[in-house]
Amino acid sequence: MPDWVTEVGLPCFRPHVRKDLYGNVKYEVTAADIDEIVKNSSDLTVHLHGNKPPITEGHRDFSPSAKEKDQPLILGHMDNFTKGALPDGTPAVLCDRHYMPQHAERAKRHPFPSVDYLPKSKKIVGLAKLTKPPELNVGAAYYPGTTEPVYVYSMEAAPTPEYTPEEMEGCEKVFKYLTQKYGSWPSANNTYVPSELDDDKKKGKEMPESNQAANAELIEKYEAAQAELVQKYEATNKLLETAQAQLKGNQDQISKLIQEREGDKVDRILDNLEKVERYQFDRPAEREVMLAMTEAERVKRAESIRKYHHKLPGGDRIEVYEGNAEGPVQETSRDLSNKAVRMASAEGISYDAALAKIKGGK
Repeated sequence: MPDWVTEVGLPCFRPHVRKDLYGNVKYEVTAADIDEIVKNSSDLTVHLHGNKPPITEGHRDFSPSAKEKDQPLILGHMDNFTKGALPDGTPAVLCDRHYMPQHAERAKRHPFPSVDYLPKSKKIVGLAKLTKPPELNVGAAYYPGTTEPVYVYSMEAAPTPEYTPEEMEGCEKVFKYLTQKYGSWPSANNTYVPSELDDDKKKGKEMPESNQAANAELIEKYEAAQAELVQKYEATNKLLETAQAQLKGNQDQISKLIQEREGDKVDRILDNLEKVERYQFDRPAEREVMLAMTEAERVKRAESIRKYHHKLPGGDRIEVYEGNAEGPVQETSRDLSNKAVRMASAEGISYDAALAKIKGGK
C-alpha cells in the first residue's frame, strides 16, 4: 500500500472568544493557553489507547444516540502538535495531517480545517475538513466517557443542547413516555424506531409512578420556561414599538419646524416683491413653487418675476424716512431696492434690515 500523504506544520487552532447565541461569553482561548493545548492534545493518544485524533470529512456527531453508520468518513489522523504562529503573528496550534492515500484527493476538496475542542480539558480531539469556512458559536455535544461538552467549529454542525448525559437520559425518558401515551412525539434526537415503541405497547409496559411524577415536573418546568420566554419576547416587542412611535413623532416635529422655517423665508421674498416692489403675480402658486426650491433657486425665481410680471406704479422708489430733516429726503433707487431684496432673500433678514445694511456700507 502507498505511503500516507502528509501535510506538515499546518495551523489548526488560534486564540479566540467563544460566545453563545445571545452573545454571552462561554469560554476564552488565550495566547497563554496554546502551550497547554499543545501538550494535552499530544498526550491524547493515551486516552485513545494509542489511536491518534482522526481527520474526518465534516464534523462527527457526539450526541449519545448518534449511530456509527451516520458518522463522517475518516480521511486520516493528526499528530505532532506544536506551538507556532499565523502569518500575521498570532500564536496558533500547528499539527501534521496524515491522509490515507485513497482519500488524499478527497481531502483537497475540503480545504477548511475545523477542530473538535474540549475547553475544560484544553485539548483538540479531532479535525474536520470542510468545504466552507468554519464559524464559531454553532453547537456542542459530549465527548465519549466525559461530562464535558466538545465544541465543533463548523457552519454545518447542527446545534445540540448542552445537557449532561444524565439530563439527556431524563429527557429521552420523557419523550418516550409521551410517545407511548400519545402515539407520536419527537424525541431529543429522533432515534426511536416506531416498531420498538409499538412492541412496548403490545407488551403493556408502563412507566413507574415515581418516574411519571419526575417527568411531569420536568414538563412543568419546560412549559414555565417557554411561557417566560414568550413574556420576554412580548415585552421586548412592546418596548420596540414604543421607541419606533417616539422616533416617528420626533421626525414629524422636526419636519414641521423645517417647513415653517422655509415658509417664513419664502414669505419674506414674496412680501418684498409684492408689497415693496409692487409686482403682480399669483402669490399662493409662487409660494408653493418656492417652497420646493433651494435658496439659490429662489433668488433666480424672484429675478424671473421681476422680468416677466407686471409692476404697478409707485414701486420704483421707496422712501426710507418721512419726517422733518435738515437735508433732502433720502430715497432709494430701483437698483438699490433690488440689491436689498436679494440680500434679504439670501441672508434671511427683512428688507428694511438689508437696505440699512447696504446704505451703511456693511
